[in-house]
Amino acid sequence: VARWSEELLQWRTDGFTDLKVDLENRIISFKCNSFSPIALMQDHYLNMPYQGWIVQPMELNSTKISITGNLHQFEIMIKDDKCYLVKPDLPELAGLLNAPLLVNRFIPVLKSHGLNLFPVEDAPNYVAVSNKDADLEKDVYRDMAILSGSGFNFTWSSWSASCHGDQYVLRVCKNEGDALPDVHEWDLVMVGPKCYRLSMKELNEEFSDTRLP
Repeated sequence: VARWSEELLQWRTDGFTDLKVDLENRIISFKCNSFSPIALMQDHYLNMPYQGWIVQPMELNSTKISITGNLHQFEIMIKDDKCYLVKPDLPELAGLLNAPLLVNRFIPVLKSHGLNLFPVEDAPNYVAVSNKDADLEKDVYRDMAILSGSGFNFTWSSWSASCHGDQYVLRVCKNEGDALPDVHEWDLVMVGPKCYRLSMKELNEEFSDTRLP
């Protein structure tokens, strides 16, 4: 909770007492020592770092992206040139859920509803992230977009954080329907100067960059 200071021309968080939060009824009550505009604020990186993500092709020209954040499980459907927020199913998002949004409008609309799901350039200053080469990440995203249209699932790998900034490790498997395979059925792929499948699996105790023959 913050109050606007006309004298300092900035938001301040002091001057509040008896702050109470009723999570069940979604009510916040407090006392304030001044009469001024009041705002509810949240950490920009509240849902970061991600606990996991999955890119899963569905029907023709349709892909589902699932993201496990620190607070919520997000589900986004992409179909043709539209994006749809499917989860989280929260009362304040009732008018947004399953509403078609153009791709270039999707992120701004989510932000306007308080969902800061996508990191910005200064993210490493505030949350622990695995810094990767920006061009490499763009190449990975592009390749996932192309191959997901060919029926491949993609998901995160805990081993990626152990690699250099010019290397990226992720899991991939052929899509066989709505049900995702067990963790040991995914192949690990190393992306960097060269792209190849690794002989190891996600649950191995040590990392190995040995390629599959």
